[in-house]
Amino acid sequence: MQRKPLVFTIAALLIGAALSLAVSRVRTPVVIPLRYKPTPELDPQQVVARQLEALQSVAENPEGFLWCYQFAAPSNREFVGSVQSFASMLQTPTYLPLLNHQQRLIGRALVRDADATVMATIIHPYEMPAVFRFILRRQSAPPYEDCWMTTSVFRTGAITEAGPPVAPRGAAVGAPVGSDSPAKPEQLDRAPVEPQAGLSP
Repeated sequence: MQRKPLVFTIAALLIGAALSLAVSRVRTPVVIPLRYKPTPELDPQQVVARQLEALQSVAENPEGFLWCYQFAAPSNREFVGSVQSFASMLQTPTYLPLLNHQQRLIGRALVRDADATVMATIIHPYEMPAVFRFILRRQSAPPYEDCWMTTSVFRTGAITEAGPPVAPRGAAVGAPVGSDSPAKPEQLDRAPVEPQAGLSP
């Protein structure tokens, strides 16, 4: 009669260990790939593309949280806190579609002086398509001088009607990072996503 609680206790410990391992992978210092380091050469659309790319497979690669964090503006980092807090925020219901998404449609940047807005439609295998507004600012102080970085992200709504998602106005649909040419619809980013557990913003 006492074996059942013991089984549950062991199962709980195993689940806790798995979650701790995933978090520790984010906390452990890692080498940031050059692709995920802000540079003045990246325009606002490219910055958003790389942030979304980093979040596309965080179930298998938790370092993606850290890579995405690299493009968060200093003001954003001050507001959000550490990369662990950043990762926790992204695992809330508002931002869940960004994690392990399947496809993305990234609109062209609307730039005004040192500020830019980029709209992105996110298609997730287990969530309704959602639209996000990325606000970016060109930094004026070292070490990120002249780099576009994200100051905030707002979820503007979800697509509930049946049918294919509509790209934001002027969208470069699935265009390779660094490309100034709009891609054709068939070039939509696609990446198989395996079911994942434990991630729920």
